[in-house]
Amino acid sequence: MNEARAHYDLALKNRIFRVEDLTALARFCFSKNWYDAGITNLQDALALNPDNAILHTLLAEALKRQGRNDEAEQQLAAAARLDPSPVISHFGLGLELGRQGKIAEAAEQFREVVRLKPDFVEGRVNLGLALAKQGLNREALEQFEAVLQLSPTNEIAAQQIRALRPHSSDKSDVNK
Repeated sequence: MNEARAHYDLALKNRIFRVEDLTALARFCFSKNWYDAGITNLQDALALNPDNAILHTLLAEALKRQGRNDEAEQQLAAAARLDPSPVISHFGLGLELGRQGKIAEAAEQFREVVRLKPDFVEGRVNLGLALAKQGLNREALEQFEAVLQLSPTNEIAAQQIRALRPHSSDKSDVNK
């Protein structure tokens, strides 16, 4: 932990002011539960690119984790103004949560994407992947089969179906 802190301190002394770098630094901070530092980095990224709806959404999620709900709501409102389609905001947040290893939370974002736009192939693919990672194979198969209905040549869905078929009994089967 001390080594990670030393690297973080070194990064602060040699800051690079690019949105991508600040976002990566924020993700690192969140992975260490340094939410104040992560929030600062996202705010700096937004100062450079205030029209980035995904950054506003990420900042809102971090603020919510700190119980700063009013500020989070402002960030979500900004994201909605910049991206009137909540599909993209949910999709971006789902991708970010997935990168952070928060698979169940990512799945919920992708569920919302699919609810709002059932024909959005990438939303269904990512939902299927998140469900499969959770061992919810039957639900994952349903998503991948729906993907192939929408896009018959989607190789990711085809590969996942082949991989999941022998394992289609899962935790979700108990309730069916």
